[in-house]
Amino acid sequence: MKTKLILLPAVILLAGIIQLNASGLSLSNETIISANVKAPTDFSLRTHRQGKGVTATWSFAEEAISFIIQKTYEDPNDPYAFWEDVDTVAYDNSHAFKYTDINVFAGTVNYRVLALLADGTVIQSEVSAVRINSRG
Repeated sequence: MKTKLILLPAVILLAGIIQLNASGLSLSNETIISANVKAPTDFSLRTHRQGKGVTATWSFAEEAISFIIQKTYEDPNDPYAFWEDVDTVAYDNSHAFKYTDINVFAGTVNYRVLALLADGTVIQSEVSAVRINSRG
């Protein structure tokens, strides 16, 4: 089942969409992102194959609560593509962050990072793709 991206007025701020659990904040697969989503400014993402996984490194100029790393094997430009939440990374004032995903399969895997700001704004990085020929 593919998820629909719906833009709502800015007065609806991700109500009930952000979930707090033992592993931190995450967005559900039924994510509804409000008009409070900003274009990436000073938000760079790079991915590369490392060992049996993929390492994502990014920098972010603003202060955030946390980051959600997402991936898809589908067309990242398809608004109905399913984006899987891979993990949540806490903000640590360093402005440079790294995460290694060891659960990858053969094919083209696309990554993006969502920055969650204290005012409820979500900033989405550009998409970065890695081609995995095999897991070995």
